[in-house]
Amino acid sequence: MSRHINQAPPKPPKPKPDKSPHLAAKLPNDPRELFTHCTASWTGLQPLTVVGAMFENIVPTPATITVDLKAINDALSPAEGGDAVPVENLRVATDALHATWTLVTKFCEHALRGVPAARIPPILAQILMTPSGVGHNRPAKAPIAVKQLGPGMVRIDVLALSGVIAYFYEYSIDQINWIAGAQTGRTDGSISGLKPGTLHYFRFRCLKTDDAYTSYSHVISMFVAE
Repeated sequence: MSRHINQAPPKPPKPKPDKSPHLAAKLPNDPRELFTHCTASWTGLQPLTVVGAMFENIVPTPATITVDLKAINDALSPAEGGDAVPVENLRVATDALHATWTLVTKFCEHALRGVPAARIPPILAQILMTPSGVGHNRPAKAPIAVKQLGPGMVRIDVLALSGVIAYFYEYSIDQINWIAGAQTGRTDGSISGLKPGTLHYFRFRCLKTDDAYTSYSHVISMFVAE
């Protein structure tokens, strides 16, 4: 008879608690793409930095973030001529925004440690951040992105949404008055006739198969160059 016959069966292993993810900045190197990405990320972050919200004490401060975004936006157009001083100004602004967003990413990683694991994925989607090692070190696609195609013309790319039959793209120069730019069944569309040398804002919403409209997306901005 086995001497182990009267021993209690082994206890099943306890499930390991979900850990808060380590976040990777995964920032684009191209200055315009960096500005676009960080602007979209900041749009998602801002509602979470108000008093009492999870990122209330964000580091760097909202004022610093706003200044760094404006600096790179202001430097983009002058640098297109290739002159040494504007190009150097853009390099400095790009390096500053890289450093700022690295700190922002680290702050968010720390702040999310006390958040239940189930709540973290939608937060990361809103602020355009991803856990380390996800996507083979490629940055996650933004919900909405914009790229200039030519003078006064841009292309908008958005994430595909299920149950959608049409995408409606809009633009504005003051975020008060919005102009219909394009309607398409695709996740990309072009808008022409924009005023060169002006900061424009873009957003979209969708018509679903049940004839209901989605809410508007986050707003993204881009300086439309000449």
